[in-house]
Amino acid sequence: MKRFLLLLILFSCTLFDNDEKQDESPFAQESVDWPSLADSPWPMFRHDPQGTGRFDGIGPSGNSVIELYNPSIGFNMGSAAVGGNDNIYFAVSAVGDDNCLVNCVSTNGTLLWSTDICEDDNFAEISGAPLLTIDGKVIIGTPRGYIYCLDANSGEVVWNVDTGYPLYSSYITIGIDGTIYTWNSGSWLEGIPNQLIALNSDGEILWINEDNNYGITFNIAGDVLYTNQGRLIARSSSDGSVLWESTLSRSLYILVDNDDNIYGLNIIDNFLYSLFPDGSERWTIQMDSLTLDHTIAPCIDIDGNIHFIGLKSVGMDYPENYLISVSNDGSNYIKTYLGESIKYVGTHLVTDNLGIVYAASWDYDWGTVEGVVAVQDGSIIWEIDGNERGFYGCPAFLSTGELVLLPSESESPMNVRLIQ
Repeated sequence: MKRFLLLLILFSCTLFDNDEKQDESPFAQESVDWPSLADSPWPMFRHDPQGTGRFDGIGPSGNSVIELYNPSIGFNMGSAAVGGNDNIYFAVSAVGDDNCLVNCVSTNGTLLWSTDICEDDNFAEISGAPLLTIDGKVIIGTPRGYIYCLDANSGEVVWNVDTGYPLYSSYITIGIDGTIYTWNSGSWLEGIPNQLIALNSDGEILWINEDNNYGITFNIAGDVLYTNQGRLIARSSSDGSVLWESTLSRSLYILVDNDDNIYGLNIIDNFLYSLFPDGSERWTIQMDSLTLDHTIAPCIDIDGNIHFIGLKSVGMDYPENYLISVSNDGSNYIKTYLGESIKYVGTHLVTDNLGIVYAASWDYDWGTVEGVVAVQDGSIIWEIDGNERGFYGCPAFLSTGELVLLPSESESPMNVRLIQ
């Protein structure tokens, strides 16, 4: 049931002068042209290689939740991607040696194709999302170290390659020129650190960099990529060589704005930060009353404001969840309490062209309904009940604005849901 909540703002300042949103922000953001990605509403994890989490359209109004598709087996460990025809691509994880699937479903709930990628005990516990390319391919990684390339129309396997070590994050991204990038976990027993791997569009490995790499985010021009491992490392996208490093970052997820400024958080010292493109400090904001949640990726809205999740401990009960919305220049921020139906934010943050930020609750407390909320300018504009098992991964959008949500791993068999 849809419920409207009274705004609770725990910080008195607002992101906008005179308590009003300006007609045009000096930090206004635009979509970045990335010719190797599919021309679609949501072609990859967090929407784009800059990790903005921003949909180039208007999201749902929170009127209803539709159970679009139930694959009858398996559970979710990842996120969905959406093609140019609004077909939805996602993986179904399974425990065992079969039924590890990549599925393609239409907006009316019809299964268009399903491809088994469980060969060689290759469990499909995908924690990233399929990546859709401009030439009609679906790229996806698995924890057993394989990268698969499938035909987006038929699901036929075009190629697969074994990277040698587990891809626990299963994170895939793509360069402007079509080079595919991922990272694996290496091998502690063999003394192999995490590996940053670049492949061409035929699945041939171009180079491997062994330097404890986690996460991959691109700058606007596509010639610099950023990885994290106890520090933020800027690398050349052509060979992985180090350009500069910063010790401010202590998190997996960062994002990059249109001016190539970088945003993230430090979980050790509990502060937010922004860096200039050369790695020098732009600003930091210490969080004293909330604990920053590094497991949830931030997003940047159309006006350039950056949004994070913070947690407030309330004894033995589940923590209170807050959306922390920071102005682009770091001059001020607001904190918005997300309400009691958000037991623990389980989805990465996403936003639309109205600056609305969407979040959904993880399955923290069995038997209680987990909610989905939408926040705009520090105010919860709608809240809707989701399901009892909560949500996980990064939401995606259809071209018509519906929000695609996958459940937490405790729902098995899983359901693909749309928020309208």
